Amino acid sequence: MEFVGRGFGMKGAIVLAGGKSSRMGENKALMTLMDKKMLTHVIERVEEVVDSIVVAIGFQEDPDQYRMAVPPHVSIISDSVNLRSPLVGMLAGIEFLSADYVSVHPCDTPLLEPSLLHHLFRRAEGHDAAISVTRDGRVQPLNAVYKASVTYSSCKEALRRGDTKCKKMIERLRDVIFLNSEELMKFDPDLRTYINVNTKKELEELNRLLTGTYAPMG
Repeated sequence: MEFVGRGFGMKGAIVLAGGKSSRMGENKALMTLMDKKMLTHVIERVEEVVDSIVVAIGFQEDPDQYRMAVPPHVSIISDSVNLRSPLVGMLAGIEFLSADYVSVHPCDTPLLEPSLLHHLFRRAEGHDAAISVTRDGRVQPLNAVYKASVTYSSCKEALRRGDTKCKKMIERLRDVIFLNSEELMKFDPDLRTYINVNTKKELEELNRLLTGTYAPMG
């Protein structure tokens, strides 16, 4: 299947969800933060920026379990193969959305900053991708923006070779804009976009922080 876009300027978003987290012990997407599911937080922030959103879940997972966390106008699709790789969800999402540029998000970054995402889309225009590099020097392949057509081909080629990591897909892109922390912090001063929740303790601490009841241990 070849990717065909709908027209210049269409922006889509793929939110990757699905499966039980080994560190969390349950499905992170459906855990509650400030009276909302984490997946809901991500969707609400992303939809301020894009034209359409799709939630990609695991192979043979039941979409109905996610419907409580996903607004009616947002579609839920399943991975086409039983392989734990973000590239599988990206492929499915790109095929479904047929947008020119897509942002790709994990379900566990509920503090994503819409203004930063908007900037990533602006920076990606005319290039293969706009990807952040945070203060610790780590490349952030998620909460990033990709040109759909070339990313679709790169995902397929990476998976064909048995490479399941985003890093291997990105290496196949020829024209990537990397944004450093100084640029990122103009839109997200504390880089909260890249705070992900991996454990129940982190979730509890974030709940307390957002409700103003956080007190550091010491």
